[in-house]
Amino acid sequence: MFAHWTVGRLALLTVVLLAGFTVSDLPAQEALRWKFSPGETLKVSFLQTANTETVGAGARTTIAIVMGMEMTWRIESVDADGTAKMTQSFDRLTMSMKTGDVASVDYDSAAEPTSAPAREIAAAVGPLIGAKFHLTMNSRGEILDVQLSAAAQAAVAANTNEGLKSFFSTEGISRVLRQSVVPFPEQPLAAGDTWKSTADVDSPLGKLKQTSVYTYVGRKARDGRMLDQIKVDSSLQVDPKAVRAKTTIKSQSQAGEVWFDRELGRLVESQILQKLTTVRPYRDTQIEVRSTSKLTTSIR
Repeated sequence: MFAHWTVGRLALLTVVLLAGFTVSDLPAQEALRWKFSPGETLKVSFLQTANTETVGAGARTTIAIVMGMEMTWRIESVDADGTAKMTQSFDRLTMSMKTGDVASVDYDSAAEPTSAPAREIAAAVGPLIGAKFHLTMNSRGEILDVQLSAAAQAAVAANTNEGLKSFFSTEGISRVLRQSVVPFPEQPLAAGDTWKSTADVDSPLGKLKQTSVYTYVGRKARDGRMLDQIKVDSSLQVDPKAVRAKTTIKSQSQAGEVWFDRELGRLVESQILQKLTTVRPYRDTQIEVRSTSKLTTSIR
C-alpha cells in the first residue's frame, strides 16, 4: 500500500514538474548539423529591404530598395565528415528602387524591361543570371570557400556598377551567406546556451570586425512542425589601421533569428535586421546617413 502510494505520488510529482517546462527548456539530444546528399537540389531565396536617409548641408534625401534573389544549390559531393561541395546559380533577380518622390525603378530578370533605367539594370545584371559559383560548407554551417566559375568571373569583371560588382564578388557572396547561415558549435545545445563567431568585413569605411553572439532558444512549434530557434546579435568594430574614409560609425545594431529543421538538416528561414548610422564631415558641417535593412533567407 505504501509502495503503491509512493509510486503514485512520484508519478504525479513528475507530471507536475514537467508541466512547468516547455519543449524549449529541454536540452537538444544531438548537436545541430546540416545534412547534405549528393545530387540534392535546394532552392534558396533572399529578400532584402533597405531604407536610407541622408541628412546634412540643408538637404534630405531618401532611398528605398527592395531586392529579391532566387538561387539553386546543387550538391555535387559530400565528404565523410559531412562537408559539402555545391554549385550555386542565380535563377532570378528582382529589384525596386525609389528615390525621394521620383517614380520607382522596377526590374525583374524574368520579364522584358520596359523602361530605360530597367534596361540599364538588365545590361548590368543579365550576364550574372545563370552564372555559377562554387561553395564549400561543412555540416556545422561554416562557409569554407566561395569560388566564381570562369563565366561568373568574366561577368563580374565586366560589370561597371560598383555596387553590383561588390555584391556578386566572392567576398560579397560570402558575406551574405554568413549573415544568413549560423555556424553551429560542436556540442548539443540547451535553452540559453550561447556561442560566438567573428568575421572580417570589407566595406567603404575600411576593414570591419563583425562579432556575432548566438543564443539557442530551443525547440518551438512553427507552421505545423518543430523547429530549432536561435537568436542572433551582432556588432561591428572599425579597424583603425584599415580606415579608408573619414566616415565614422555613430550607432549600429544587428539582430535577428534563425529557424532550423534538425530532421531535414537545413535552414528554414532567417531574418536579420540591421540599423546603421554614419557621419562624415562636409565643409563646415557634417553629413549623417541613417540606414535600416532587413534580410530574409529561406530554403526549401
